[in-house]
Amino acid sequence: MNAPENFDALVLGGGTAGKLAAWTMAKEGRRTAVVDRKYIGGSCPNIACLPSKNVIYSAKVASLVGRQREFGIETGPIVIDMAGVYARKRDMVDGIIQVHLDKYREALDKQRGDELMFGEGTFVAPRTVHVRLRDGGERTLTAERVFVNLGSRATTPDTPGLREAQLWEGDEALVNVFEDIEELALTCRFTDCAHATEPGCAIKAALEAGTLDAERFRSYRKLQRELRAVAAKTDARIRLEERKKWKQISVANKVRVRF
Repeated sequence: MNAPENFDALVLGGGTAGKLAAWTMAKEGRRTAVVDRKYIGGSCPNIACLPSKNVIYSAKVASLVGRQREFGIETGPIVIDMAGVYARKRDMVDGIIQVHLDKYREALDKQRGDELMFGEGTFVAPRTVHVRLRDGGERTLTAERVFVNLGSRATTPDTPGLREAQLWEGDEALVNVFEDIEELALTCRFTDCAHATEPGCAIKAALEAGTLDAERFRSYRKLQRELRAVAAKTDARIRLEERKKWKQISVANKVRVRF
């Protein structure tokens, strides 16, 4: 483990509370370090509140255009360009991220040693965090004050009719929310690893080493199942695969009972 680097304040997670704590501590003259996994400013401006409202507003405009005749307006056929909708959302998110970066540059003093770093932080001792940097390398940070701002986890509530309505951007949501697990899965020995009994499974190794939280992995699995159930309603190939899988399980159970 690297030699510990000491800070006055260490913020683990740069969401709404974390960023404000970091900016405040730094402006008060305390040497401050911020460790964030990916999203500058947290999930709200990146993948949750604001992006969803942005897309909903596009839908609202499309609805109004569809009611054109109520307002005495005549136009041609209406076409919704989802690529354009996503691009508008992306432009908004990029702008918000830049605002956050500017605020970090304004608040953090490099000469004093303030830093914003990207990586995965794990407590290894009281007030001591080991960081696996996103771009490679490791660091160990200690501080008199440690602020833990880990945010929330994605889940699909058991609301009647929610599955039928389907999830917007399901695959993208899986990658956005569980990017660390998706990236870890890419390092498994087998590309079709089910993360169960296969040798060389990076997910299993991380769970055993304690670097991947078991509850977080269960949430990832649950969202995977939800997305597959939604996809199966409209994809005949997936329905066929599911039937084939359960048929094989049934045959295997019968053989096990026979012997």
